[in-house]
Amino acid sequence: SALGDDQKAISIWQEIIPSDIEEVYLDLIRKYIDRRDFESALRYCDELVGKRPNSPVAHYMRGVVLYNMADLKNAQIELERSIKLNYRLADAYYRLGQIYAMQDKPGEAIKMYKLGRRYDPKNADARYELASIFMGKGKEKYAVAAIRSALAVDPNNKKFVSMLKGADYERAARVLDRYLRENPDDQGARFILAKLRVKLGDVLAARRELEEVSRKIPRISPLRKEVHIELGRIYEKENPQKAVLEYKRAEELGGVQMELLQKLLRTYRKEGNEEKFIETAEKLLNLDPQNAGLEYELGLIYEKRAETAHKLGDDKGYKRNVEKALKHLSNAAKIDNSNLRYNLKLAELLERQHKMKAFRIYSDMIDYYPDNADLYYRRARFMLNFGVGPQSALIFDMEDIISDLQKAIQLDPNHAGAHRLLGKVYDREGDVKKAMEEFEKALKFDPRDVEAMLYLAGRYSEMGKIEAAIPLYEKALAIDPDNLDAIKDYAFLVLANDEKRLPKAHRFLERAYRIAPNDPLIVMNYGYSFYLMGNPQTAIGYYLKALKLDPTSVLTRYNLALAYEAVGEVEKADQMWREILKLDPKSRYAKVARERLKR
Repeated sequence: SALGDDQKAISIWQEIIPSDIEEVYLDLIRKYIDRRDFESALRYCDELVGKRPNSPVAHYMRGVVLYNMADLKNAQIELERSIKLNYRLADAYYRLGQIYAMQDKPGEAIKMYKLGRRYDPKNADARYELASIFMGKGKEKYAVAAIRSALAVDPNNKKFVSMLKGADYERAARVLDRYLRENPDDQGARFILAKLRVKLGDVLAARRELEEVSRKIPRISPLRKEVHIELGRIYEKENPQKAVLEYKRAEELGGVQMELLQKLLRTYRKEGNEEKFIETAEKLLNLDPQNAGLEYELGLIYEKRAETAHKLGDDKGYKRNVEKALKHLSNAAKIDNSNLRYNLKLAELLERQHKMKAFRIYSDMIDYYPDNADLYYRRARFMLNFGVGPQSALIFDMEDIISDLQKAIQLDPNHAGAHRLLGKVYDREGDVKKAMEEFEKALKFDPRDVEAMLYLAGRYSEMGKIEAAIPLYEKALAIDPDNLDAIKDYAFLVLANDEKRLPKAHRFLERAYRIAPNDPLIVMNYGYSFYLMGNPQTAIGYYLKALKLDPTSVLTRYNLALAYEAVGEVEKADQMWREILKLDPKSRYAKVARERLKR
């Protein structure tokens, strides 16, 4: 920019925008195009078209942006609108010609270029570009006609134009070779000659021509991107890294050919360049909207981004990425509606969003794959977790849920998830015995099922089977060492029942304290572990912190009073005993307090 600071220039333009100055909009749009930020460019195009619906340039610029995004269908609509509003827009005709050529419509493409030539008779590069497109499409007759048209821009080239009449590629190459001896600075013609040499098998000569063109061709020439594409093709075998660099340069200059985008997609996937992969994939989908695999891949990327945003507490980012993931996964499932992988991923994400559509997808897939145990399990899981209203009341019958789970187990007796979920259903129904049996089976078929471990450990603890509960907690924590609820329950059992495991419980409590230093129960139990290991003074510090976090806790006061007594601070201990009597005079802790205060 004139200011030498792109971001500053953009900010100033954005401040001026409300004044509704068309030229300011256009400058801003061009700036975003230069920055390859097509979404922002399109947003300002939309604003400009809204304010100036009869502006041919506004529609033309919108067409250019859409073309750069490889949305050729909508680019064509905008370019046609711009011509209706101003039939002298030569560049709009050229752009339309490129679109028609890429769509294998050579007649329409030539017609557009002839119209463009009428209003821009000196533009040879546009004709060379059309020749390049036709050569890529295998349209020899039309390619040679476009070369003739390019040379005809200069009346002095009549003899060469005449020599090209009815020529094939071999003859066209000889004519251009002669032409360039007399006109060595015509880089467009040299580029076309290089392409012809490739067609005729003389790759070494083609590379020399292209490398010269790459150095000399003006930056503003529309042929620059074509030059880089051709160089990339030649370098692919001898120097793949150099080829990738050329393809990237071509894309930066606005290349939207499918072959180019496919090569770059593979490159960005391999490099792990997610931003460029997404940008390129979106362009490819505009050219090939039936690519279900690519839609699915984008859906997975956005799902992963949504998970990252959720972990960071970025609600807007989470919602935005979930919407994009759902869009692409839905597209994949629509394109290939019986594909199990696409539909399961879509239903899984919809299920996490509590959308009823997930149930319908699971049901549809069961119709396609009636012997798939996992589908019955997933549908049952959805039915069990889908509730309405403030109390999340179930709208599905438990009988239907149990039926699906029993069907899943019938089809796959070793399906750990189905056994676990059936255990949860029985637990809800109050049948603890059956619930435990199913959780035991889940753990048998999946020895790393933490949920099953914790459920069984909790039930064993309630039944007084401490020796059975504690090892299950330890197994669960070996797999999920940051599970705070598991640490709390495990520590409670160990601190009260198992002196040998005290050091291990202390280490887990230390870990929990680092994760949640403001959880009063964790702070108190961490302090209590110090007390049991013979360090009451350190325990007091944690008890005081726990009391600040939960000033109503009778248990913390009880432990604090014992610690004060252990270090000889009887007055402070008595103060705690009196507070316990005041807070909860009927508790078992109050009974101990009365006995202590009698001494």
